[in-house]
Amino acid sequence: MTDREYRNTRPAFELLSTSGVNFASFHSAQAPVPQNGFVGNNRSRFQNPVNDALIERYFNTIPIPDRMEVLREIVRLQTDQVVAMGVFYSTTHMFVGNRLIGVHARGANATEAWNAQDWDVRS
Repeated sequence: MTDREYRNTRPAFELLSTSGVNFASFHSAQAPVPQNGFVGNNRSRFQNPVNDALIERYFNTIPIPDRMEVLREIVRLQTDQVVAMGVFYSTTHMFVGNRLIGVHARGANATEAWNAQDWDVRS
């Protein structure tokens, strides 16, 4: 099993930090599946022919009012199916060996290593 296969078939979810959702990434052609070597941006692996047709219609529609109507249909379908779920807060995780002392949570505007000069190793 490859790393890509494991990442895309494990029975879990993944919290990703993005600046927004690109609805076009939910096209079936972007789903990481065995047929394409688990490559693609559709991390949810959502596959729906109606959604695909709407996305294709959106990118082939030129008049703005018509295009916005197709976009409304895409948003309606993707929210009805809960294709992606936004969260307002995310967490930061850090693993620390039990011999390392002096490690504290990250501060505002700082990395986890903000006080690395104070860390020490317990014998």
